[in-house]
Formats: sequence, C-alpha cells, structure tokens
Amino acid sequence: MSASVRVETTSQPVRRMSAPFRTALILERARPLLASVARAAWTVMRTRIFLKGAVSVALVAVFLAGTRAAESHLRSMKAFQIDPGFMKVHEMPPWLEDDWAETIPNPFEGKRAVNLFEPRLTEKVYDAYRQSPWIENVCFVRKEFPDRLKIRLRIRTPLAAVPFGETYLLVDGHGILLPRTFRRVPDFGFPLLVVEGVEDVPPAPGRAWESDPLEAGLKVAAILASASRKKKIFERIVRIDVSLMQAGRRPGRTEILLYAAEGGGPIEWGFVPGRKPAVELPVEQKLQNLENLLQSVTDMQRVAYATIQFDEPTYRPR
Repeated sequence: MSASVRVETTSQPVRRMSAPFRTALILERARPLLASVARAAWTVMRTRIFLKGAVSVALVAVFLAGTRAAESHLRSMKAFQIDPGFMKVHEMPPWLEDDWAETIPNPFEGKRAVNLFEPRLTEKVYDAYRQSPWIENVCFVRKEFPDRLKIRLRIRTPLAAVPFGETYLLVDGHGILLPRTFRRVPDFGFPLLVVEGVEDVPPAPGRAWESDPLEAGLKVAAILASASRKKKIFERIVRIDVSLMQAGRRPGRTEILLYAAEGGGPIEWGFVPGRKPAVELPVEQKLQNLENLLQSVTDMQRVAYATIQFDEPTYRPR
C-alpha cells in the first residue's frame, strides 16, 4: 500500500501565458526538431556537396546561435524562475502531515533560484526524488509555464513495526526499511502491526530487509490489515511472532503466532500462504475462525492458547 502526493513549486499565482511565454514554450518544445535539423545539416556536409552543405551548415549555425542567445536570455528572465524555498505539498497522507519536510525532499535545496529553462531540469528533479527512501515512485515531473513545476509522487506507507534493540523500525509491504525509528509503536491513525522475532540484521533505509521470517510476517500483516479495514474486530490483533521460523527451529504445526492487544496466550495462525500443509484451511476460513474467536472471547487474557488453522478451531482457558 502506498499514498499519492502532489507537489508544486512556485511562488506566484497561476497566470495566463502572454505572447513571450507562448514563444518560450514553443522554443522549449522545438528543441528536438532543431537538433534533428543540425544532424541533417551535418549529414549533408559529410556527403561533400560542399556548396549546399556549407550553405546549410551556415544557416543552421546562425539559427542555432540565435536560438542559444534567445535561450540564454530566457534563462536570465525572472518570469521563468522558480523560488526553491517555496514548495507546496497537496494530498499529504494524514500520518505524515507533521513530518512532510523530512519525507518530501526539496530538490533545489541550496540554490537561490532555478529557471524553468535549465537543461535537464525535469530529469534532475526526478533523480533527486528517487534518492529518498520514502518515495516509492516518481509518477511524473512536468513543467507548467511560466514558473511552475508539477510533480506527483508515490509515498511508501508503513505496514509493520519491527523491534530492533530498544527501538522500532518501520517497513512497508515490500519489506523496504523506512528511515525513521521510534521508542514505541507510533500511532499513525491506522493499525500498524508489530512483527517480532526477526533476528536478521536490517539494511540501510530504502533497501529491502532480506529475511524469510519477516517476509512471512508481512504477508500475514497485509492479510490482517486488509481485514481490519472491513471489520474493526481484527484491530484487536496487534502482534505477529515469527520467531518459530528462525534457522534451526522446527515450527511443527504453526509458523506464525498472533497476539491480541489485551494480552493472553498465542493464537496459532498456521503456515504462510503458499507454504501451508494440505490439512490447513485457506486464508478466508482462518479469518472467519479468528473473527469467531474474538467475538466469543472479549478478553484474550483468559486464553492460554488458541488454534484457527484447522476445521475445528480450539482454545484453552487459563
């Protein structure tokens, strides 16, 4: 799961383009054609048709010189300058509204002014945003004359918090480690499951955490997160334990253990989808069994353990 964010860079209100602005836009879009003309002239010269080639090259050289002069003039015009200190973010997901400056980097940081005619401007902005571990994808970077860039980004959304030492690390649904750490599980306004029992060393932020137990835990976390969006009762499950999957351990009849917010014993989920034995139920029936258990037991502290992966789910009171 990810969130879409729209970014605009401008310090001016939107204006209608006057004739000079329209001319500038035509010049900007004519660059590929001018390059083609220059290549054609070079080809003519190489065929040793000296007179025609020389005339063609001379004409193109004069035309390109005039174009460069015009482009240099446009780059010096304040009307086409973007204020690097002004960046307006739209549609920011609520769980990042207070920290957007850390999440959405300013690609022009350290610059006094940026002109819309700067060479490879959109490519530079694209590359700058792609460096952020928070950004999953740069959907587009577009110029809007005279002084505006429009950008759409896809932001990574945390799916789980993983205990590591005395902190919690955040990962998204693909196992990508996100930059921030927390002393306790953060409240982002949506369920954030804890996946505990991961012993593999975390990578640098923005890279995938190579860990089979974590990958398994995230699959179950995604299932429970989707179920909780439909039925609030599943929000009572807050922890997923994958320690039985660590090397040298034999999980027996379950790889994954679930724990409720109020405490109590483990709930056996069974095996991860794609790895389950033939005797196990499909995910939909496991969820139904889990819902029935949570409805019948209002306080899981009274439960020593429970199973939901078989046709006849059971639980033993404390």
